[in-house]
Amino acid sequence: MAEQLLQRTTAAEAAAVVFSMARSLPDPSLTVSDLQRMADILTRLMSLLTYGGPDSAPSVEAAELARFVYAHLTDRDHRIDTAAIWAALSLRHHETSVHPQNPDPKAEQLLQRRAAAEAAAVIFPLAEALPDPSLTVSDLRSMADMLDKLTTLLTFGAPTPPDPETVALQALSTRAATLRDHIRALLGTP
Repeated sequence: MAEQLLQRTTAAEAAAVVFSMARSLPDPSLTVSDLQRMADILTRLMSLLTYGGPDSAPSVEAAELARFVYAHLTDRDHRIDTAAIWAALSLRHHETSVHPQNPDPKAEQLLQRRAAAEAAAVIFPLAEALPDPSLTVSDLRSMADMLDKLTTLLTFGAPTPPDPETVALQALSTRAATLRDHIRALLGTP
């Protein structure tokens, strides 16, 4: 616990610097490499800022800024990266929801499902358009892994059907599994 607190404190110090840089965009002095590095740092901070703690708010801010930085990267299509940020944020909400000091686990799980749905909204069109020669094998593996995680994150903690939102999330989860299996078939992996 003490190490996790130290980790979150140190991450907050790093976040103060990187958050400020991200908020200053666009900045013509920053190269594509600088922006990519900033997005990578923000993505890592999403986990480090809140791991082992009851509050996901710092991760939400890191995710928002990472998506903002990706929006400024015009070197290539960053939809997989953007979907990965939403999926990682969903996982942060999930993990925070089970922390014993979390004041409202159900609200955190709702945020988890909403972030997972945002990831699905970004990644599904890419997966549905496969095969796509512009995507690498690594891209396809990332997509399949993300879709696999989304199958659970989309529905974990949802009210029992016939709740309309749950029914819609179950349909998204089923679609994620179908698309995951399609990508695995393209890769020749089970």
